[in-house]
Amino acid sequence: MAVTYRPIATVTVTGSSASTISFTNIPGTYTDLVIQASLRSTRSGFPRAPLTLTFNSITSGYNWRDIYGVAAGVQNATGSGAYTQIGNMTSVNGTSNVFTPVTIYIPNYASTTLEKVIRTDTAQTNISDTWIREHLVTYLSNTAAITTITLADAIQSSSFVVNSTASLYGISKS
Repeated sequence: MAVTYRPIATVTVTGSSASTISFTNIPGTYTDLVIQASLRSTRSGFPRAPLTLTFNSITSGYNWRDIYGVAAGVQNATGSGAYTQIGNMTSVNGTSNVFTPVTIYIPNYASTTLEKVIRTDTAQTNISDTWIREHLVTYLSNTAAITTITLADAIQSSSFVVNSTASLYGISKS
């Protein structure tokens, strides 16, 4: 079976920082979605910032499990709430000019009978911090088709820096 990635949209922060990166009016014509991003936060005082995701402005029902590597070894965390934390990204206190690569995979996004599960991978190559790599799975107890995706920094006073970029792809299987 061949898998084809079709570009849907790309958002690049220009001019000044942006509090969110959003994809709207996502067509329901694909099997799955993938977001490839390169992100950095304006957060100060800490070398990393929590990255969040919401679907369709849904503000409840997100449950997540995070597995990540740090200098002390493998760690894990769980959480739930009004959004899902999908990993960490480098902040302005991290290594200069380092943007965190992020991959988000969203299967069956257009289904109205299945609850949503997403998988996220982020990598931290930041020498001033020991955060190495995260693998996160989120479960959303909602069956609505996904038509809007919003990425944000969980620290609401922080934003994405200029040149942060996210691209949305539709996956077609044939």
